[in-house]
Amino acid sequence: MGLFHEAECAADADDLPDAEEGEDDETIGVPAHQRRKCGRRPIPVHIPRVEILHDLSEDEKVCTSDGHRLQEIGREICEQPEIIPATIQVLRHVRPKYACPHCKSGVQIAPLPPQPIPKSLAAPGLLAHVAISKYGDGLPLSYLWVWRGGSGDHPLVLYDYAPSRGGEVPKRLLEGFRGYLQVDGYEGYNKVCEANGLVRVGCFAHARRKFDEALKAQRKGMKTGKKRSAKVTKAQQGLDLIRVLYQIERQIADEPAEERYRVRQQHAKPQLEKIREWLDGALGSVPPQSLTGRALAYLDNQWDRLIRYIDDGRLRIDNNLVENAIRPFVVGRKAWLFSDTIRDAQASANLYSLVETAKANGIEPYAYLRHVFTELSLQYLVVVVTRWGDG
Repeated sequence: MGLFHEAECAADADDLPDAEEGEDDETIGVPAHQRRKCGRRPIPVHIPRVEILHDLSEDEKVCTSDGHRLQEIGREICEQPEIIPATIQVLRHVRPKYACPHCKSGVQIAPLPPQPIPKSLAAPGLLAHVAISKYGDGLPLSYLWVWRGGSGDHPLVLYDYAPSRGGEVPKRLLEGFRGYLQVDGYEGYNKVCEANGLVRVGCFAHARRKFDEALKAQRKGMKTGKKRSAKVTKAQQGLDLIRVLYQIERQIADEPAEERYRVRQQHAKPQLEKIREWLDGALGSVPPQSLTGRALAYLDNQWDRLIRYIDDGRLRIDNNLVENAIRPFVVGRKAWLFSDTIRDAQASANLYSLVETAKANGIEPYAYLRHVFTELSLQYLVVVVTRWGDG
């Protein structure tokens, strides 16, 4: 239930009044002034109601003292706002109350169904709508680390909050993990790779981007009247050589891992050898601090990691899928400044993990979250009953 620890929550759920009491905001007279009566405001009457009856079973409608049939003596009603995109409605939970007309021993009433947030008025659909608005549509959260794994058919996207970008963070997050780790050139991953014996795979998209940035800068300079230089040729050459690798990847995108491995060995490997030969001749031909010089240096320094993707058909040429997963966070970052505690940021990371994993698996996020929140309510009830039963 760490999904709802948001900073905007003014109080813990346990401090809220019971939802079934049905308080309102009436004013009561006190000496010298008017004071608002404590409690929740009533839900506007113009919102349509959907009545849900929670009744006792026929076997429960029998007095436990003398066996007489119980008679309905009233009803407890609590209302909670529910939302369906473009439609808002109120769920009326109606619970008939029963009592024995003879012995007057006790009142029987069906329990309220469990809720995602105990004692909260928010129904699963409303919570799902709020979560998708914030974490799916970028509406009003800190560093967030994004990991993508799972199988090809069932990918998993996991967000995790950390207060820094230090090397200890991936070491903690990847504790016990073995296998490939595909990341950019950030050296903060060195510790976890050494500790876990991970095989580090580079990202060709980062290498390509640096040549693209250099070429754009040079074209901008040409518009201002500067002469065409050798740097322009090197940047364009680098892009053209890397572009061939991506053309190969597009052709085998839907192929099984074994076929991707075979094609890469047959076509991508010779192209990589061609790029390496070109790179050896290009290094030192341009100033190292220029954009083209930096692009060449990055390609050279990351070379062993960049070419590793051809060794296993399950690997990708870049980690663009992870960058796509972080984009919603970047888009809405300015609206999330209220997440100023660790607990809030972790809750946001949990919700991002659910939303983006649903997207990665081709599942509509709102429908998925509504299902999750409904199931969470049922699981919460099972846990509570089990603990109570165990003493």
